[in-house]
Amino acid sequence: MARSKKRFQGEGWTVVRSCPDCGRPETECGCGSNESSGPMIVRIRLERRCGKAVTVLDTQGVPLETLKTLAKTLKARVGSGGTVKGSAAEIQGDHREVARELFGAKGIDVRG
Repeated sequence: MARSKKRFQGEGWTVVRSCPDCGRPETECGCGSNESSGPMIVRIRLERRCGKAVTVLDTQGVPLETLKTLAKTLKARVGSGGTVKGSAAEIQGDHREVARELFGAKGIDVRG
């Protein structure tokens, strides 16, 4: 259940999510119920945008911080730009093979 908390005047509202098991805020939760219990899956596809290639990595069960770290590593390896939007990472250019190697080496199931 989410609770809203306003810290002080002039600052926007923040949403504090609580753990469904222990009731503590998710950032302070130690029971482990918020961790992903299912398999980590990445689906790789190539899209064309304005005539240019974009490698899209749709994820399932991969924590956001892990996805950001892996996307940063992939961008550095291929020397390209990109972004993380929600549970998907977008890398400029056709880098499907390098992404398969990187995610496969980290123990993440790669499809596509």
